Amino acid sequence: MTRQQTKYISKNKSDHALSMHWVVRRWWFAVFMTVLCCIAGRGMAADSSSGDSASQPLQLTISSGAQVVGEEIFLSDIATVTDASDAFMEQIGAISLGRSPQPGKERSLSGRSIERALTAHVNLPFQAKVIIPEWISVHRAFQQLSESSLQKAFAHYVANRLHGIETDIRRFKVRGNDPLPVGKITLSPVENSKKPIMGAVTLQMAVCVDGKDMGRITLSGWVNRYEPVVCATRYVKRGEVLTERDIVLKKVNLAKAPSRLLRDPAKAIGKQVKSSLRAGHAVRYSVLEDPPVIEKGDRVKLLATSGGIQVTTVGIAMDEGREGDQIEVENMRSKKIVVGRVADRSTVEVMF
Repeated sequence: MTRQQTKYISKNKSDHALSMHWVVRRWWFAVFMTVLCCIAGRGMAADSSSGDSASQPLQLTISSGAQVVGEEIFLSDIATVTDASDAFMEQIGAISLGRSPQPGKERSLSGRSIERALTAHVNLPFQAKVIIPEWISVHRAFQQLSESSLQKAFAHYVANRLHGIETDIRRFKVRGNDPLPVGKITLSPVENSKKPIMGAVTLQMAVCVDGKDMGRITLSGWVNRYEPVVCATRYVKRGEVLTERDIVLKKVNLAKAPSRLLRDPAKAIGKQVKSSLRAGHAVRYSVLEDPPVIEKGDRVKLLATSGGIQVTTVGIAMDEGREGDQIEVENMRSKKIVVGRVADRSTVEVMF
């Protein structure tokens, strides 16, 4: 090999080594820059994440369905707000959207009306996110009195009116028990003390919720009322006079008994019955009367009065009569029939 050839070969080897050196340097530079970019990227991402969490925008979301308690619908009743200040919450809490539906009922609100109310009363922060559906259904919360509680109130009223008298209640009914607003319920009976508490009884109850008048509920039922009354112990024929052995006190259901029953045995003893009584039947005032003080055929004193002059004679009663009754009497002296008023057991007064 010649010298020139050797020099050429050496030169080629040197160029090759230099080329490999620059390739390695460039590779390491690329790796370094890649690592540096990753580190910088992670730092920027961390800074960005930290910045985003610190400046999260306010979000206001209107629910498509909500329940309210009060008589008025406020924006805060149907809105959910994140990352809002207390002042902002007070603002939306004061925005009225109109009256609530009746308890237990629903009302629909349009998304546009809510948007107008929101923009008219609140300055939304920059980049705030607001989500409002096209329609919102608002339901009014309610409560309702149970029939058992109303029946208990009815029974309590009956017991207070009758002061311990034995009763039982049948066929209880309720009218007007409509849904009520949420709150404390108070019931007050509307008194009607003139009507007797037995048989078909109707009671009006005034209803208040948190002191506000909510109208009336009508309660009704059949009240059986059991009290002792005078009853016959045997069959008593018309015209007989009652004795102590003929009567007894017996508890009966006044709701199914005749009216004006006798309760005091003393008022029956010595009275004459105008119609027959069956054994066990209650005695009414209307079948009793005083026995006649003068019987037909009795000798009586006729007392005639004219001005200041009185004339007496003897007569025969043509009728039986009680004090105050007018009866016919035959004047035994003149044989004439006159009409006079029974004064007592032996005297008939004749007016001229």
